[in-house]
Amino acid sequence: MVNCQFLFYPSSQKRGTFITVKAQQEMSLLDISLLADLKDRRLAEEGICVGEGRFVVERMLSEGLEPLVIAAVPGMLEGLRKACPGSLPVQVLSQPEIGRIAGYPFHRGVLGAFRRPDYLSLRALLEEGSGPVLVLDGITDPVNLGGILRSAAAFSTGRILLGKNCGDPYSRRGIRASMAACFSLSMAAEDDCEETVRLLRSSAYRIIGADLCPGAVSAGELFMDAETVLVLGNEGHGISETWRRACDAFVMIPISRQVDSLNVGVAAGILLYELARKKKSMV
Repeated sequence: MVNCQFLFYPSSQKRGTFITVKAQQEMSLLDISLLADLKDRRLAEEGICVGEGRFVVERMLSEGLEPLVIAAVPGMLEGLRKACPGSLPVQVLSQPEIGRIAGYPFHRGVLGAFRRPDYLSLRALLEEGSGPVLVLDGITDPVNLGGILRSAAAFSTGRILLGKNCGDPYSRRGIRASMAACFSLSMAAEDDCEETVRLLRSSAYRIIGADLCPGAVSAGELFMDAETVLVLGNEGHGISETWRRACDAFVMIPISRQVDSLNVGVAAGILLYELARKKKSMV
């Protein structure tokens, strides 16, 4: 658990009104500007990720992320204390004050800036435990991305490989959509697709693409196990050609003819459940 200097800065006080010089020096560490104008900033380039709301911020704390500054209404303080019994850099503000700083209407009571985690290398990801690997090939919508990561955590697929054109799982919307489940997963970002495929092949993984193409096998019939790499493609054009060529087989979800396809987030939840069910049946 991260243990940082515990600081309360009630909004009713002004800087420089603390009893000791030490307290004043400590308060200078609370840079509330880290939460300013969030919509207009490239947070990834700043090495920051932002959590919105009590559940998300508390989960980020429980996952061991380093908090840089947290703005909270008074009623949220007890929950924050329980989530991180050590110490926290908290500034107490009203909800409208938090919204003015953030640059948009805010009604969730807690807003926190954290140090952004680093991705693993692909080799480190493959050495990180066992079980299936989920490849997200060009999933760009942060809501879809976050929902997929939440399903991955729910069904114990803990290793994620982000394709080159994939969205940012640590964006504000991505974190919110995953309810911070993204921080419980091991993640790597692909640099070179062909090199990635070679490394997966050398590690004896079987690559399966989710696609409605001819020859695709129903999810209930296809063999999938702990050495499975499941590839999910872009919301519009599906799996990229490089990953398509790498696939050993394709899996599909039978659906009514009244619709042409499922949302990628919905499809991911079904396939990850099926993968978890088959994995459990082999234990």
